[in-house]
Amino acid sequence: SNLHAAKSSHKELIAILGGVEVAAAGIEAIDLWVGGLAEDPLAGALVGELFFRIMKEQFEALRDGDRFWYARILRRRESRELEGTRLSNIIRRNTEIGDEIPDDVFHVPSSNDGP
Repeated sequence: SNLHAAKSSHKELIAILGGVEVAAAGIEAIDLWVGGLAEDPLAGALVGELFFRIMKEQFEALRDGDRFWYARILRRRESRELEGTRLSNIIRRNTEIGDEIPDDVFHVPSSNDGP
């Protein structure tokens, strides 16, 4: 069950962060930053559940509080077009750079990637 998993993960976290002293004080005695860093990352993520939830809430609050958020002012077709735009499209539109950059400009092809 999730409750059992949560209890066992708390025990693991206590063991990692200081054993008996932390166990005596309880899970609440673990510093937020230290506890967050000690968590295993979620599948496909770089952070654990704690930092993931904090960042998710912050970005949602930022979006929800932004009266100029693009999804509020653009039509559906315009939103789809914008969401389909890659950084490589913007670079190509605004410079003389063309096909010499990959579509995913954040991925540098290695010699093992092929042509």
